[in-house]
Amino acid sequence: MQKIVLVRHGERLDNVDPMFYKKNNQKHLKWNPPLTEDGILMAEQTAESLVEQLKETPIKAIYCSPYLRCLQTAKPLSELTGLPIKIEYGLIEWGLDSWIGPNGFQFLSGGELETEIERRYESKTNNNSEKAKLLFDGDYEMCLKKVEHNEDYPKCYRRMRKFWDAFQEKEINKRQVLQGKGAIVFVSHYGTAECLYENMKGKPEESVYSGILDIPYCGTAMFQRESDNTKWKKVHKFKKLWNLD
Repeated sequence: MQKIVLVRHGERLDNVDPMFYKKNNQKHLKWNPPLTEDGILMAEQTAESLVEQLKETPIKAIYCSPYLRCLQTAKPLSELTGLPIKIEYGLIEWGLDSWIGPNGFQFLSGGELETEIERRYESKTNNNSEKAKLLFDGDYEMCLKKVEHNEDYPKCYRRMRKFWDAFQEKEINKRQVLQGKGAIVFVSHYGTAECLYENMKGKPEESVYSGILDIPYCGTAMFQRESDNTKWKKVHKFKKLWNLD
């Protein structure tokens, strides 16, 4: 059995505090907001649930958008499995200028990212700097190395079709990342997770529109197939695996 899990990032800080970037020297994060404290807990609980659910089909790889909130969401899963995070541009945010900013996609450099992760996690790990770091796969070659901004929804849908086709050919067929039994995880955003989900279901472009799915923070959807070269089938639509009550 082979499985693919789609995960949306956890709760983002700007939805709770829209002006967060004006505080504590965070202007560089205006268009790349981090998770809230609750968002971090959502990610941790989701990771624990996925590892437990996938005992019989262990996770073999984690692919993630380069945005900070997605990397924070992937972090606990990487720690629990010992797997490095593979940064994939194909999974980045739906490229609406009103969402990503007038200058296009904005990511943190290696040093900036390391500083932000340490800043948000080191105090929680008794100053264990290793726990406050992200583990990356520096050898991973992305399926999509460039993504246009100012995307409308049909363009985003076609982008995710292009990514899914390239991913199947490069990672599944050639590298055989899922050879035998196992699972892979995609950590992405609402719009791109929605478009990838509909593409994997085989839904035609003309029948989809934005907001058709209810995808909660850290919502997960799952597909599976019996073996190589068989058809992917939906196991369940997006649902949350966390409970903060």
